[in-house]
Amino acid sequence: MQQSGKGGRHGWRFRAALGTLAVAGAAAAASPSRPAAAPHWRDGLAIQIWAYNDALKNKDAPSPVPKIDVPSALSRIKAMGVDQVEVMHVPGYSAAQMRTALDKAGMRAVSVQMDYDRMRDDLPGAIAAAKALGVSQVGISAIKIFGPQGYHLLNIADTEEAGEVLAKACASAQAAGMRTFLHIHGNDLHMLDGKTALDRIIDKAGGCFDIEADIYWIRSAGVDPVAFINKYGAKVTSLHLKDWKPARGTALPFPPLGKGDLNLPAIMKAAQAAGVRHYIIEDESGDPDTQLPQSLTYLASIGK
Repeated sequence: MQQSGKGGRHGWRFRAALGTLAVAGAAAAASPSRPAAAPHWRDGLAIQIWAYNDALKNKDAPSPVPKIDVPSALSRIKAMGVDQVEVMHVPGYSAAQMRTALDKAGMRAVSVQMDYDRMRDDLPGAIAAAKALGVSQVGISAIKIFGPQGYHLLNIADTEEAGEVLAKACASAQAAGMRTFLHIHGNDLHMLDGKTALDRIIDKAGGCFDIEADIYWIRSAGVDPVAFINKYGAKVTSLHLKDWKPARGTALPFPPLGKGDLNLPAIMKAAQAAGVRHYIIEDESGDPDTQLPQSLTYLASIGK
């Protein structure tokens, strides 16, 4: 599949659509009923570079996406009209090299996701890498998502350990001028003796960390994303935006925004009311050059 021009062809449409929203966005920002700390989602829009994971990370994995390097991935994202990304570790790229690539592209990373094991076992290194990237938030991508039997639901011992890990991460990140977040992956929303696993982690960590609400995995866990955002309110500082459809056997559909079953306008409204600052599109389709422009066009169409 040829990718080279798709981002560019769609990027101008998204930038033009955002331009038409600027007047409405400015008026909304001036309204006294609007939370002062909550930017319009347009200003917090970013793309998770994981969208190009097959090309960047899994070098030997079958994929419709040709193998590319980080500068090429960033160039494609910027051609879509987006200059902010969330990053993760890419083998062969140090944090300093990633920062150089971002600077050369005229882009910035708003946050970085780290593996749980790294935050637990090499916290100084994780914080140093986040600092080198220039991000304001460093987070855990998932807690023990896979176990010997496959997909792993956290148990009480897991939540105790995770709370301790996050408490230490919060202290180290704060000392470096950053905040810590936990990305919700769905294996943390079930009940354990009267409390959700997530609430147990929050309690153990003393409530120190923020939440990155992945609306796909929240819905996959049987929880309404709007109810989740309303429950945790200001603790939710970022969203992972991707639409949802029921699994087909073991296959997980990852449709572009607006092509699934989620009530995205209601989710965006709840997020704005909660003061969410970062709206991060995470495309896991394996075909980001096709789906990301579709998702961006949809967001522009509902952009209030």
